[in-house]
Amino acid sequence: MNAAETKTDNDSSSIFYKPLFENHSAIMILVDKSGQIIDVNDAAVKFYGYSNEEFKKMHNYDFNTVPKDELIEYTRQAYNKERNYFTCIHKLKNGELRTVEVHISPISVNGKTFLFSIIHDITENIDLAKKIKESEELFRTLTENMTMGLVLYKEKIIYINPAGEKILGYSENELKNMYVWDIYVNEFKEEAKKGIHKGLSDINYNHYVTFKAIKKSGEEIWLYIYGSSVIYKNEIVRIASFVDITEMVNMRNQIESDKELFKTLIENMPIPVGIYNEKLLFANPAAEKLFGYDKEEFYNKYVWEFFDENDKKFNKIKKSFGKIKNKEKFISKYIIRCKKKDGSIIYANFFEMSIVYNGDIAGFGVIHDITDEVLEKKLISEEKEAYKELSEIDELTKIGNRRAFDKKLEELLNASGRYGRALSLIMFDIDKFKDVNDGFGHEIGDYILKEITKLIKRNLRNTDYFFRYGGEEFMIISPETPLSTAKELAERLRLKIEEHDFNIGTSLTCSFGITEAVKGDTNISIVFRVDGALYNAKNTGRNKISWE
Repeated sequence: MNAAETKTDNDSSSIFYKPLFENHSAIMILVDKSGQIIDVNDAAVKFYGYSNEEFKKMHNYDFNTVPKDELIEYTRQAYNKERNYFTCIHKLKNGELRTVEVHISPISVNGKTFLFSIIHDITENIDLAKKIKESEELFRTLTENMTMGLVLYKEKIIYINPAGEKILGYSENELKNMYVWDIYVNEFKEEAKKGIHKGLSDINYNHYVTFKAIKKSGEEIWLYIYGSSVIYKNEIVRIASFVDITEMVNMRNQIESDKELFKTLIENMPIPVGIYNEKLLFANPAAEKLFGYDKEEFYNKYVWEFFDENDKKFNKIKKSFGKIKNKEKFISKYIIRCKKKDGSIIYANFFEMSIVYNGDIAGFGVIHDITDEVLEKKLISEEKEAYKELSEIDELTKIGNRRAFDKKLEELLNASGRYGRALSLIMFDIDKFKDVNDGFGHEIGDYILKEITKLIKRNLRNTDYFFRYGGEEFMIISPETPLSTAKELAERLRLKIEEHDFNIGTSLTCSFGITEAVKGDTNISIVFRVDGALYNAKNTGRNKISWE
């Protein structure tokens, strides 16, 4: 029966159904109570890749990855109008998996009740949601490890990182109940308010300011702030980074009020300090000692010659000289590489700001040598990365080892149980591998393991996870994959290995065990089953697949 061509006088559902079914661009499928497909529209044929004739020989469970008994229950619920909306993973004719929303309504055609399904492909929406979540996690990882404050706000604060909370002394929840300008002393409140309102109406508005703020404790501090406008959740908001420069501002005020006191203090400071325009105007003995120049050499050099021109922050140094020349005020702090007289490189935490020196604008710089700290952190990072590779990557095949397998299997089993998704596990090993090692030597044995690894990787799907379990045993975890699909995958891999020329004068084969996760499965229970299936394949002739 072609339901799209059915016509009755007393059945209003069929009158509505026919033109909607034939003319709509949405994917539509008509099934009976058992799930037998009665008819599909052109959009369904195009989406799934089956012809109309092929569809009419199928049931809805033939392309739905939901287990058959569950799908039959869903069909019953829809038929009885208990539920009409479902999210499933459908398998196209070419094997591709797509996440879909299915809206089902019972309709009457010629006195018989059928289920009328409208299907929407939401795969891209789900992928986009995952990417957004990953972006948010990356943002939080970066901001929560910053040493400077970072705040997202409109008139009130939306988010502030831990460093910002520490600088201001307030918790994030406390700050969310305050207007941003409430943290500033009275003389800066109005300027802050105007700047925020301008930024909320102009996406291109960026600015630097130095404001005095009041901490929760009542202490007054100076903040150096860089604010800009960004789009967040489809509206303009402000984002600003800030640092506490109270000590530096106090130092600048002291310098400008009493130069003699400044000179005495600076010359006896153990930290290198300098005053400069393009060349040095003053440097303390600590600076001379750090760079290794005598006074005459020191004062004849351009300041940028003390910095590594290959450092990404080098342009900041050059920009500072432009601001000095234009008599602009500035303040900044960053890590940069410096060059000593002997050519060696050191890492320095460099703070610079504009001051008035001898009646003119000059730069005032403070250098703190942090080379040992940077190299120590770099070494720790390299050791951590090396440990991770050693602990989770198989040294020979460069795929995940048993530790990585156990970790990933536990994670995917939890997700499978939580969301009711199919998951299959495939275990295989090389038939008579001991004969290969004994007959050809362990070097050829290692070559075979690496060659099989490359072959399997080329023929796995992007969604599969591949591990060396131990010796000649390998594991494949296939998320969102029922047993029937896993059997097809294992058989395809078995044939690839059997047909492959390993250039050793003889062919090789592998035996495969397969199982599908069931409710309540643990790593131990599912591995026990798949190992039993592999044992059965080995003991019933090898070079075959077996499943439990």
